[in-house]
Amino acid sequence: MTQIAFAGVGVDFGDTTLFSNVSFTVAPGERWGIVGRNGSGKTTLFRLLTGELEPTRGSITRPSGLRVSLLEQHRDYGAATTVWEAAAGELAELLALEQSLVKQAADLAHDASPRALAQYGEDLERFEREGGYAVTARIDAVLHGLEFDPAQARVTPLSALSGGELGRLGLARQLMTTADVLLLDEPTNHLDLETTRWLEEYLAASGRTVLLVSHDRAFLSASVDHVLHLEGKTATPYTGGYAAFVTQRAERRLAQQRAYDQQQRTIAHEKDYIARNIAGQNTKQAKGRRKRLERLPRLSPVIGAEGTMAVRFELPERGGDQVVSAKNVSVGIGSPPRALVERFSGTLERTGVLGIIGRNGSTARCTM
Repeated sequence: MTQIAFAGVGVDFGDTTLFSNVSFTVAPGERWGIVGRNGSGKTTLFRLLTGELEPTRGSITRPSGLRVSLLEQHRDYGAATTVWEAAAGELAELLALEQSLVKQAADLAHDASPRALAQYGEDLERFEREGGYAVTARIDAVLHGLEFDPAQARVTPLSALSGGELGRLGLARQLMTTADVLLLDEPTNHLDLETTRWLEEYLAASGRTVLLVSHDRAFLSASVDHVLHLEGKTATPYTGGYAAFVTQRAERRLAQQRAYDQQQRTIAHEKDYIARNIAGQNTKQAKGRRKRLERLPRLSPVIGAEGTMAVRFELPERGGDQVVSAKNVSVGIGSPPRALVERFSGTLERTGVLGIIGRNGSTARCTM
């Protein structure tokens, strides 16, 4: 069964072609990584998938009633006022019903009339029928996985969250949607190593169809089973994880380079023959070859790493072998002081590469 099918899709903006001849199919439960350089059309591809944009050429088919949900880099939490409501998203009605049941249960101590009991029983039955107990537990689990306290989330206002926390909350809201297909745009932007690992495991266990844009190669390696690579104003699908994509892309580029080199040799040979014989006894054959050469579809050079950013630091003179050294360093802030770093010792030597890692909220990383 196919959930989404692109056939010869192309998109133009005015006289500019963004991409063309894009064809691939997505089956239920597949997890696709959408990769490519900035400006290659990844966001446009998501707009096509949501129906916000129509292709200039080609067709996109999807089953009737297919629900697609997009997690954007800039999130909107609607009318939600608390962290839990924002995470619940479209399931917020169940939260309101749960709160109503708590209030009704308290009111029954003072008003146990048949009407009040009937209303409580009716609402409780609806809550159970719509999976209220399972849903609330699922929301709590997602919030916990993304480093929120589920109990505190029920009363914490959105205005109290930092930018990074709002980003993680947007991801929680997306994971709670009941859509058939999840479109995730840079989902690890606000995640530390622990929450990124949790997200990898969650997506693998969810069984849902996911298409995600990411520049995080480790996350892609652990999360996707297909890759769509946008390059050279088109896109190529690959089966397998990110490591398989890297291998297959290298093999494909090698085959393309060999075909291109062979064609260039053929063209050079034909041009040489034409130049030597156009005015001689074999002029008829030379003219025929020239016509065939003019009609020959030219292969494009293989797209490689050209144009990628390169950085070089010029040093007027070589420094010492020891770049920095710390011994028993302690750092605190506030009054009374709150310890951020205690008795840290370490040395960074020339050519060394240091990674500073830690959970979100570990102010010590910025301090270091």
